[in-house]
Amino acid sequence: MSRLTMRRRRVLGRYDNDQLKAMRQDLTVQRIRTAFTCEVYECHARLALKSGDWGEFNQCQTVLSGLYKEGLPGCTTEFLAYRVRLPSPYRSTRTRALSPTERV
Repeated sequence: MSRLTMRRRRVLGRYDNDQLKAMRQDLTVQRIRTAFTCEVYECHARLALKSGDWGEFNQCQTVLSGLYKEGLPGCTTEFLAYRVRLPSPYRSTRTRALSPTERV
């Protein structure tokens, strides 16, 4: 892969991140909580996970947890798996892991 291609991917990744962050902010300010809201947060969480941006991922995961608890449709099992599998910087190693039966 050429340096130019790698640079383009980084720039596009930052652009996508900024656009999704702006969409999330608009949805929050306007208090829109629909299936589309879940899609935006899920998409941004996946992008953050792919780029290793744990702060963004954890923010998305937190909001998604609340959206799923409200009964909004989404990829609940996928994000439960992330929550169970991935380390959380806010959880000490001594606390118990979430059981698969716990809701996100």
